[in-house]
Amino acid sequence: MDGENFLIPGLTPSQQQQLMALLNGQEAPGGNPSTNMATSNFSGKTENGWIVDTGATNHITHDVNSLSNVEQQHNIPPVQIPDGKTVLVHALGQITLGKRLILDQVLGVPNFCFNLMATIPVQSTVWKLNSYSGQYDVTTGGVEGNPGRETIENWFKIEKYEDDYKLVFCPTVCNYCKVICKGVGILIQNGRRQLTLSNVPFKVMFKKA
Repeated sequence: MDGENFLIPGLTPSQQQQLMALLNGQEAPGGNPSTNMATSNFSGKTENGWIVDTGATNHITHDVNSLSNVEQQHNIPPVQIPDGKTVLVHALGQITLGKRLILDQVLGVPNFCFNLMATIPVQSTVWKLNSYSGQYDVTTGGVEGNPGRETIENWFKIEKYEDDYKLVFCPTVCNYCKVICKGVGILIQNGRRQLTLSNVPFKVMFKKA
């Protein structure tokens, strides 16, 4: 899909083209981009508009307060924004857009003026474990195979549980790694169901096809 067709609602095609030119480090069509951009929309930080950027490698938001499951970051290297400047990442978390779309691994960058949604290649459906502020959630995007320390968050197994089965995270692919061992349960939070590590595992029943 062409990134020029996925911008903040309400922009004219000309404004969309100009903004994408700025994001790509080019001169906006028609001359100086600073005089051609719609200043009413881009004079400051947008509140809830998101730009789909085909060149971005990370989701970025300037509104750190909109992040959930936040991790304060002190070890993520600075990121380069489209104008070539390097800015610090203050937090990492999730953002829910609408009722169903959840962006994961969103970088909180207060010194940036836009919300960027990266167009990422089709994500792996392999499970992996993500840790947010002491909570361990099961998400997709893991790596298949390659057992070892680098993929330790990707290994789950099936165990007998009472009269059914349960899914368990307790990897044994790294002899010297310290791991957590728990069953996979369901956490319901703000009306949203999320797979997470729990002392109350979710029962799974297998039936022959």
